[in-house]
Amino acid sequence: MSRTIVRWAAVGACWLLVAHSRAQDAPFHPEEAVVAPVRPQAAMPRFDITPFIFGASKPEDFRKKLERALDQEIGILDRKYELTTIQKKKLRLAGGHDIKRFFDEVEELKAEYARSNGDFNRVNQRVIRLQ
Repeated sequence: MSRTIVRWAAVGACWLLVAHSRAQDAPFHPEEAVVAPVRPQAAMPRFDITPFIFGASKPEDFRKKLERALDQEIGILDRKYELTTIQKKKLRLAGGHDIKRFFDEVEELKAEYARSNGDFNRVNQRVIRLQ
C-alpha cells in the first residue's frame, strides 16, 4: 500500500510541475488580469488595560483609596510613635509622591500598549507588577 501512495505522490508532483511550467510559458495580458478588490482592514478596537490594574474601580476612585490608606497608615504611626507635624507632612509628601509615581507608570504602560498595537504580551509583565 505504501508503494501506491508513493506512486500517486509522484504523479501529483509531476502534474504540478507541468502545470507550473505551462503557466510560466503563457504570455501575460494585464487587461485580462483579475484584480481582487482591496478591502479596508477594520481598525482594531482599542482595548483598555486599566481594569487589569485597578480592578472594577475607576482610576480616580483607586487614587482616593490609596490616599485614604496613606492617611490611615500615618494615623497608625502617629498613635504608636507620637509623630510631630513635620514628620506627618514628610510622610504625606513621600506617600503622595509614591502614588503619583504609580499613576505615572500606569500612563506610561498605557502609552506603550498603544504603541504595541494592542499586543498585550509585550506589556503583560509590567501589568502584573502594577497589580
